[in-house]
Amino acid sequence: MRSSLGDVIDDALRLHADSYLLSGIELRREGVGGQRFSSEPHKILQIVVNLLGNARHAVIASDRLDKRLIIRVMPPAEGRIRLQIEDNGAGIPVESQARIFSQGFTSKKDGHGFGLHMSAITAKGLGGSLSFTSEGAGKGATFTLELPLRIEEPQLEAAS
Repeated sequence: MRSSLGDVIDDALRLHADSYLLSGIELRREGVGGQRFSSEPHKILQIVVNLLGNARHAVIASDRLDKRLIIRVMPPAEGRIRLQIEDNGAGIPVESQARIFSQGFTSKKDGHGFGLHMSAITAKGLGGSLSFTSEGAGKGATFTLELPLRIEEPQLEAAS
C-alpha cells in the first residue's frame, strides 16, 4: 500500500486539531508535500501522532505566550525523506537527553515512557531513524523522523 507523507500528517493533525485550538498553539506546516512511500502508513501515523502529542504537551508546559509547533517535510535527499516536528516548548534538559529514547523514561507526571522508545524502534524497523535536538530546558526541541523514500516504478502495460 502506498501513501503520501502529507496524508499521514493530515490524519495525525485531525486527531489533535481541537487541542491545538483550545491551547492557543500556532501550528505551521512547511514543505508538506506528496512524497510517497510504501512503508506501513499506520506505523508512521503512530510515530507522528506520538511526536505531535509530545510537542503539544511540551508547548503547553512552557510558560511562553507564543506557543508554536512547526511540522516540516524536508526535500527528499539520498533516497530518504525527513519529517521534523519542532516546538518552542519546555525543551529537554541536558541531563535527560541521553535517556530520551530509553524504555520507561519520561519527564511527564502522567507519562509511561513508552512512546518515544516504541517510536524509535518502529522507525528503525521501517529502515529509518528517529532523532532529536534540544538546546536544553526551556529551549524547545526538534524531532526528526527519517524514512527511506520509495520511488514508484512506472507500470508497464501488457502488450496485447
